[in-house]
Amino acid sequence: SASFADDTQKYLSPGDEITSSFQQCDNGDGVVIDGGFRILILTRTAIDLDFNLVPPYTFGRRISFSNLSLSEPGETTTLSGDLELEEATEDAVVYESHVATDQLTTVINGDRETLRDFQLSGVVNEGNGSYSVEVLCEAGRCPRIESDYLNGYVDFGSLSPFEGISDDDPYTGILEAVGGVAVDGLGPSRLETEALNSGCLELRLDENGDGGTDWTQRTTWTSLPTGIVDPC
Repeated sequence: SASFADDTQKYLSPGDEITSSFQQCDNGDGVVIDGGFRILILTRTAIDLDFNLVPPYTFGRRISFSNLSLSEPGETTTLSGDLELEEATEDAVVYESHVATDQLTTVINGDRETLRDFQLSGVVNEGNGSYSVEVLCEAGRCPRIESDYLNGYVDFGSLSPFEGISDDDPYTGILEAVGGVAVDGLGPSRLETEALNSGCLELRLDENGDGGTDWTQRTTWTSLPTGIVDPC
């Protein structure tokens, strides 16, 4: 269903809403969808009702998830909370984007993860292929992940933006993560991830929060998701 804040219904405008609701909907392949979501348009734009984007434009919207669940054999994922998305361009060359949430919770087979106070900004230059991505902290308050799997929390944010070219991994930038319970009660553990070049990064761990570096490892970007160290 949809409702529109203006009379013309030619363009999406602030206040327009698009709502989807599911009640144990089975797609025939064993996947069942339940719950719902709502898309609220936040910023005025020249985007038509088919979501065609014609520069210059600004497209801001809030997606609210109401216990939206996806169940398939062996796994059930439930999503609740809000997510704000905005992208804009003046010239179809430089594109700016922003992602934010006050709270977004995912539950997978009973294990809960909650993302709080998250803000991410990005810039892509289609002219030279460069990009920049930054996780924002405001007034000393950084995004936090609370996790049943971790049995605790992690606060994280950019010390400097990750920057790169085209589809390459970042060649510069530092992300800091702080969390857990430190030994000897000195303070929380701290991990810095620094891009050294588009092929290599360095991990630096302060285990007890005393400001020193207790462990350092260089590895390739491609090996990072696997958890297997590939020295570089």
